[in-house]
Amino acid sequence: MGRRVPVELESRVRRVRQSRGLSQAELARAVGLSPQALSAVEAGRYVPNTAVALRLAQVLGCAVEDLFVGLPPPRCRCSWRRRHRPRGCGWAASGTGW
Repeated sequence: MGRRVPVELESRVRRVRQSRGLSQAELARAVGLSPQALSAVEAGRYVPNTAVALRLAQVLGCAVEDLFVGLPPPRCRCSWRRRHRPRGCGWAASGTGW
């Protein structure tokens, strides 16, 4: 399994699994996970390690990139947006700010 990480990812595993007509138990067995672990991955509570992500993609017949998508950084909510440009600010980095 993976570990709890502060990464913003959208898990599309459930959507792909359902489109293939597989139950959670069937996919978990084929990948070598417990149904509880697969449920956590599908809900986005855990990010699987590379080996598990590759097995999921192989069993589901898709690329890992089809199963997990990075979410954009949050926009800056700073009330001083027009007066300064904080470093590392998601608003400034997105190119949609000022």
